[in-house]
Amino acid sequence: MFDPSGNTSPTPDIQSAASLLSSGDVYSGAYNFMSSISAGVDPRTGAFSASITLPTGAANDLRGPISQLRLSHSPLMTADQGFGLGWMLGTTSWDGASQQLQLNSGERFRGEIVGQSMRFPDVRLPVVTVTVQRQEMWVRHNDGTCERLAPLPGHASLWVVSTLVGADGSALNFDWRSVGNGAYLQKVSDAQGRTVLALAYEGVTTRLTLQPDTPAQVVMSFHRVSGQLRRVTVDGLPDSGWQFEYSTAIPDYCC
Repeated sequence: MFDPSGNTSPTPDIQSAASLLSSGDVYSGAYNFMSSISAGVDPRTGAFSASITLPTGAANDLRGPISQLRLSHSPLMTADQGFGLGWMLGTTSWDGASQQLQLNSGERFRGEIVGQSMRFPDVRLPVVTVTVQRQEMWVRHNDGTCERLAPLPGHASLWVVSTLVGADGSALNFDWRSVGNGAYLQKVSDAQGRTVLALAYEGVTTRLTLQPDTPAQVVMSFHRVSGQLRRVTVDGLPDSGWQFEYSTAIPDYCC
């Protein structure tokens, strides 16, 4: 499925970017993203997967919290959040229809809401504590961070993260909109209202801007063909990027 360089020679795009940087002729924060992709085979299922790390950086005058989103592909996923079929943002969410809680780590657990709490019948020692209060759900992690989930407008059974609160009380806010049956992230902002990540969905291309309107701004473009993510590029590195190819080994599953 995945060809990190786009041709047959060993990682030529990454090598050429590194040589430019070492020469001192070019400097850009975009180079920090050339190694932010990983791929491998899940030994439990044999399925090939890939992920792209999207660090937003420290918000609230560097107090944090630091939110590191991860865009992951699984051939078992058929949903589309604007990045291509099977590509999902690793944010905490609750699907009331399937009774599944997905954490920002990518872990999924079957949950049951009992009164104002959630229990996990398949887990002896749950990694989070969940409190349900009317139209909000608080997910408390062992590291002291908390996430507030709220129903996605138009989809009462799908809850998405609306606020991430660090151990010191600093917060990040997530804005979503409903597109079809999916949740599309619009932006992430800090408590001061400064946008640290913004998304624009333009036809078959999705543009993600990290630290917009700052010297550290980086724009990543996700290009889709027939609904599948085929290429990821970073502004400022016109000859570099990642390409993806898919094959259907099992009917209805692309890998």
